[in-house]
Amino acid sequence: MKFQEAVETSIEQLEHKDSLKDRAATFTSILTEAASTHVGKVKPGRRSKTWMNPAIRTAIRKRNRLRRQISTKREEWLASCREVNEAVRDSKTESWRNLLDDAIASEDDSKLWSIIHDLNGTPDGNAPNEAMIHNGRIITSNERKSELFMQHYAAVSRLNFSAEERDQNRRLKKILTSPSVDDESSSPFTMSELKKAIRKMKKKGAAGPDEIPPAFLKALGPKALYELLAIFNQSFESALCPQIWRLATVIPLLKKDKPASELASFRPISLTSCIGKLLERMVAERLYHLAETRGWFNHQQAGFRKGRSCEDQIIRITQAIEDGLQQKKDEPLSTSFAGLQQSV
Repeated sequence: MKFQEAVETSIEQLEHKDSLKDRAATFTSILTEAASTHVGKVKPGRRSKTWMNPAIRTAIRKRNRLRRQISTKREEWLASCREVNEAVRDSKTESWRNLLDDAIASEDDSKLWSIIHDLNGTPDGNAPNEAMIHNGRIITSNERKSELFMQHYAAVSRLNFSAEERDQNRRLKKILTSPSVDDESSSPFTMSELKKAIRKMKKKGAAGPDEIPPAFLKALGPKALYELLAIFNQSFESALCPQIWRLATVIPLLKKDKPASELASFRPISLTSCIGKLLERMVAERLYHLAETRGWFNHQQAGFRKGRSCEDQIIRITQAIEDGLQQKKDEPLSTSFAGLQQSV
């Protein structure tokens, strides 16, 4: 793969830099330059017409040719129009059936659920031409809309700390920069941890402001992986996170059945750096291992734990009800769900 070869060549010629900020920025620059040369960019368009086939294209060309001769061949043109409509209808029906058959026969249930979610319907352009109303003013230009979203999200995300909270924040930062724990939890990350985290990334995930999608990280060669691992360990040991990993592209998505003219109808989605998220995944995996092995979880917790599910809780409460019914019958048995209490 040319992208991988270009990255490997650049990593070989890379000069060592002590600054984590410069090192992370250089690594990002190497990936983006290689991608610009060997991958390129495409403008996202509408969904492809999977039902279009050579027979339909031939019928459309015939119809268009007759359209130019409509004055003398009107009947032939009308017949050609009916032929195209029938061919398109039959092809769409066959394509839809194939899609459903493939989803039903697949062992991956996510395909079928994806079709069900798509049938709910989502606006293709997220109502780009809808006028917005804010503080009694009508806003129509895209530039003014973007400024409105920016001001709103900046206001709700700004944190106001008291003097006591700022002092506590400084104390915590000192603890992070001078760790006192010296065991497996603070040991450097290994290559196996990095590769495991990369395998779990979705290949078609969206890129953040650094324009590096998960597909680029999955295509890295051995030299690039070792450099990335060294950057991660430097960040982990110094308790520092480069600014390039903390930037985000915020996309407002219109909520279902909400008016596009109101600011509160949009849900912000933040696209952050996939490199930063990769390190977060590695830290999360290590924290989860520590929580399981050291008993940090309550023994009754089933959510967000491997090998446990809702069925465990159903079995547990069923057993508790049966045990309660075996006790004294003149005493009521009570169950509580989300604050709602009922006697049995």
